[in-house]
Amino acid sequence: MTPYERIMATLNGDPTDQIAIAPIVREWSAKQAGFNASDLTESSLRHVYAQYYCAEKFGFDLLWDIWGIQAEAEIMGSVVDLSKEMRGEASLLSSVINDYTTDLPGLIPPNPHSDGRLPMILDGIRQLKQLAKKEISHCGLSTGSFSIGIHVKRPRKISV
Repeated sequence: MTPYERIMATLNGDPTDQIAIAPIVREWSAKQAGFNASDLTESSLRHVYAQYYCAEKFGFDLLWDIWGIQAEAEIMGSVVDLSKEMRGEASLLSSVINDYTTDLPGLIPPNPHSDGRLPMILDGIRQLKQLAKKEISHCGLSTGSFSIGIHVKRPRKISV
C-alpha cells in the first residue's frame, strides 16, 4: 500500500498492510531538517521541505500542513516570540485578549488571503499538497472562533 492508500483505508476502517504513521511533529521535522521556529516564519518552502524530508526519511504516511497559529495571533494583535534561540514552537508573550467582555467583541477574524504571513502559509500548503500528490496523505488545520481564542489568549487561562 502507498502511504495515501494506508491513511484512506485507516479512515474508512479497512484493513491495512501496517499501522498508519501520522505523527504531529511539525517543529521536530523542522529541527531534523536543520531549521528552527523562526526559520519557518520566513519561508513556507522550509516547512514544505522539512515535512516532506521527514516523511521520506522516517516513513510517515501523512504530511501536516503549515499551521497559521502564530500568524493568526500576530495579526489579531498578540505578541509572539519567534527568536532563533527557541527550541521548538513559538511562545505567546502578550495576549490581545485580557478581558473577554471588552476585548473579544472587537476582534476581527484574519483574512488568510491578505493578512500578515497567512498568504505565505496558504502558498506553502498548496506546495505541500502538490508535492505529495496522491502518494502521501495531507492533513490540513482549519481554525474556528474557539481555537483563535486559544491562540490569542494564553492556553493555561482557557478552560473547557
